[in-house]
This record gives sequence, structure tokens and C-alpha cells, in this order.
Amino acid sequence: MKKASFILILITIIFLTASLLYAQSDLQVEQVQDWFTSLTGLAAGTLFVTAYVKKTIKTNGSITIVLSVLISFLLSAVGWYFNLGIFNSVKWYYIFIYGLSAASMANGLSTWSIISDLLTLLKLKEPKWMK
Repeated sequence: MKKASFILILITIIFLTASLLYAQSDLQVEQVQDWFTSLTGLAAGTLFVTAYVKKTIKTNGSITIVLSVLISFLLSAVGWYFNLGIFNSVKWYYIFIYGLSAASMANGLSTWSIISDLLTLLKLKEPKWMK
């Protein structure tokens, strides 16, 4: 009888643990996919992940900016690998272009108008007057 109750308790713990882990998560899959729909979304995702990592490993100053750039490149690589949003059917080197753009937006080094002009210059975005 003790074995049966032990197994029943073990199965209950296994089922409750999985459901509690999913219930605890504040980050949903739809929110993560929204990061890759635009460059501003990628910058927002960079801010979110950088804030989490910064809090975890306790960085500050220039180290945080370097960390933010690395995270934006990593998020860009993930978006390119899975063909998400703006990375759908683009070449591999767009990881660096979009990653650097998102990092500069996330760190406040530029505004959307500067990034838009840069993307237009690189012919990655159609100018407004051509639409």
C-alpha cells in the first residue's frame, strides 16, 4: 500500500510541476514572436533580454552596452535561423546589419529616423517617396 501511495504522490507531483512551471511564466510565445516582426520589436526584445541578463550577472556601464550588442546579434541570429518576421528569406549577413541597428536603438544611440535612413541607404528598405 505504501508503494501505491508513493507512486500516486509521485505522479501528482510530476503533473503539478509541469503545469506550475507553465503557469509561472510571464513570457508567452506570441510576445517573443512579436520581437521579430520589426526592427523596433527587435530593439524591445534586446532591451528585455539585456535587462534580465544584467540583473542576473550584475553588470553596469560599458559592459552592459557590449552585452546588449551581443544579445541583439544573438536574437538576430535566432530570427534568421528560424526565418521569423523581418528575417524571412534574407541573407545571413543581415544578422549583423539588423543586430547593430537594434542594439543602437536599444542603447539610445540613435533614433528611428537615423536607422530608417541607414536601411534606405543600404537598400534594405524602400524609401517613402517610392511607395
